[in-house]
Amino acid sequence: MEVKQQKPEQMSPSEEKKMFIDFVEDYNTATFPSEKYYDLEKWDTMQQVKRAKRTKPDQKQGGFLHFDDEKSRKLEQEKEKQKKKEQEVHKQVARLRGDRDKLDEMRHNNELRARMEMLFKAGKVEEAKEIQRRLTEGESRHAKFRDLQ
Repeated sequence: MEVKQQKPEQMSPSEEKKMFIDFVEDYNTATFPSEKYYDLEKWDTMQQVKRAKRTKPDQKQGGFLHFDDEKSRKLEQEKEKQKKKEQEVHKQVARLRGDRDKLDEMRHNNELRARMEMLFKAGKVEEAKEIQRRLTEGESRHAKFRDLQ
């Protein structure tokens, strides 16, 4: 409707349906008139970046340079706080990734235990003992790693 420059309040239901059908066709064939309509969030962030580049805080205002030590100090402190927050977020992400790896390993070990039980029940003792050996080696290796930390 924005592209066709028509107001939805002034359209009949059948016209709205036709507009929607046109939209679906454009969407499915990727023939929108602008990149904006493919990913609005991406387009909006690009527009914000462009606006931010146009209006820099260090620009001259009224032909004079303004020196405001308190304001610049506050900006520095805010930037430092932001950096600390970002570092904390990165630390948490790294910790969560480690936790996810640990969770994946625990799931794998549970699957191995279940397979080992099935092999014991099926009478395939040698294969089951091999899995049991791998599980005990993995646990002892992790115990050594925990002792080192």
